[in-house]
Amino acid sequence: MSLIMISRRSFAVLLGLALAYVVSMQPVLAAAPEAAGQVIVASGTVQALVSTGEQRTLRRRSPFYAGEIIRTAAASAVQLRFSDGALMSLRADSELKVDNYRFQNHGGAGDRSMSTLIKGGLRTITGVIGKQDPSAYQLSTPVATIGVRGTHYEAVLESPKSLVLAAWQGGIRVRNEHGAIDLGVGADYNFGRAQAEQSPRGLLEPPAVLQNETPVGHAQPVEKTAAQDESTAQEDAPTDTETQTAETGTEPSTTEPTVAEGESEFSTTDTGVATEPAETMGGDTFDSPIGSPIADTACSTCAPPQQIVVTQPDDLPASSDLRFTALEWDKLKTSPYLGMAVEANNTPDYGFDGGRVLYHDTDSPVFADNGFGPHEPQYATAPIQDVLRRGGASVDAFQSFRVDAGHTVYWGTWNGNINPVEIQTDATDPTVKEHIYAPFHWATLLPTDPGAIAARTGTVMYNNVIVAHGGGSGGGPLTPGNVMFNANVNFDTGAITNGNLNIYNGPEIWNVGFGGKVGGNIVDVHVNSAISSVSVSTTNPQPVEGDIGMAFTGNNGQAIGGGFSLQAIGNPGTHVEGILLVK
Repeated sequence: MSLIMISRRSFAVLLGLALAYVVSMQPVLAAAPEAAGQVIVASGTVQALVSTGEQRTLRRRSPFYAGEIIRTAAASAVQLRFSDGALMSLRADSELKVDNYRFQNHGGAGDRSMSTLIKGGLRTITGVIGKQDPSAYQLSTPVATIGVRGTHYEAVLESPKSLVLAAWQGGIRVRNEHGAIDLGVGADYNFGRAQAEQSPRGLLEPPAVLQNETPVGHAQPVEKTAAQDESTAQEDAPTDTETQTAETGTEPSTTEPTVAEGESEFSTTDTGVATEPAETMGGDTFDSPIGSPIADTACSTCAPPQQIVVTQPDDLPASSDLRFTALEWDKLKTSPYLGMAVEANNTPDYGFDGGRVLYHDTDSPVFADNGFGPHEPQYATAPIQDVLRRGGASVDAFQSFRVDAGHTVYWGTWNGNINPVEIQTDATDPTVKEHIYAPFHWATLLPTDPGAIAARTGTVMYNNVIVAHGGGSGGGPLTPGNVMFNANVNFDTGAITNGNLNIYNGPEIWNVGFGGKVGGNIVDVHVNSAISSVSVSTTNPQPVEGDIGMAFTGNNGQAIGGGFSLQAIGNPGTHVEGILLVK
């Protein structure tokens, strides 16, 4: 009996040792890998490919991981947010491999962001890693590698052997085996091209591929050779002209310099040297120097500007409004211009004023608001409620962007903190005024002919932020460097889908979803609070409410412009507002 007991005990010991050995020989189950980031919005077909050849579809909020290739099909696009706060927008027919990504020490030792653009193009705003330790950040391409100094830049592969780049904010270094060049702040150029067999070169103006609007579901624009890009002018549309790129260090010899279509009138100096994007005026920071607007240059080969009358001359009430002079009233009845002004310190009704505008091309436009948009029947007959004027407020900013020969967008800021902005509220007594002691961000534009919008077909993605101006409770000024926008416009059905507005304003991260429809030449969108949030330092997301108002501009509706005013629901102290222009 004792022998049996001993044998059982020995067996148990041996069995335990054997099991321990077997367990020790099994591979340790690895913890689930941490995501490198997640999808903000996906349009069309977007997939992640892993090394095994497996693939999965990426949708809104889908995670992506180091080692994966993110691929967009034709007529598709995706916006990504990396865990360090970096934002990236991939063009259609693009592939990006996230080679090596780690974010555990807030950009400190061991953190890194290494990716490869295999084909296509991207626009990105670097996050904590690129800002804290630029040596830990790199984007590789078949042609060159890109390093940053904390920035907003764009890279597009024209072909497997040609890469074009833009440093929209901050600076980048482009390097290949033949040499290197700096672009952006402190460098001679904001734009450049790298080719397989030569050193990267600077460009005075953005190449056409960085400016072209890419219709979703339509053929891509015809690509040009480098020589064509550098020395010829080609039409982008029957009524539009475009000045092509020059790769010399001096201006081309012309009797009168002209502004390239789609180019900011204040983007570079006369010698093509990049300007510092930290020029400050009245506490605001802008991407380009402040100056008076340049009148549209006469052009014998350009189509005449379209004077689009929003409503018929007699649509406004026949009786005079005493808030206007007789001359102003006559002009207002036929004014083709639209405008929007947004009060900087947010209020529960979002502080919007907009409608017909007088003095479109000055720093002191006058806004007439009757509470309706041009796409609504009441706009033609409803009496004007408010007339917004600059009053004694100072002009903190005044800039412009020329969309094409007939359409220039103007925007700026009135600082009403000391001398207020004025709102006239009584049509029978112009002396009745509401004084607003707050800044106002505003924009004016000539909307696209509604007939031109009605004639368009197919779906177009608007995602190239040209102008972003404003601010909010986060403290920092808005620039194209910290704002991303995406919307698909179906001109066949009028539907506006996949709307997403992302704003980094100081510690605040705004992620706003919207949808809507086309109404004539108006982009009529509505914020979807169910999928919109604001987080402070990536924590405590709060739902968001607010307004976004925009209109088509350009001969062919190639851009949309307007304003927005957003706040955390129940907490108007957390807010952001401003002006946008997107191609």
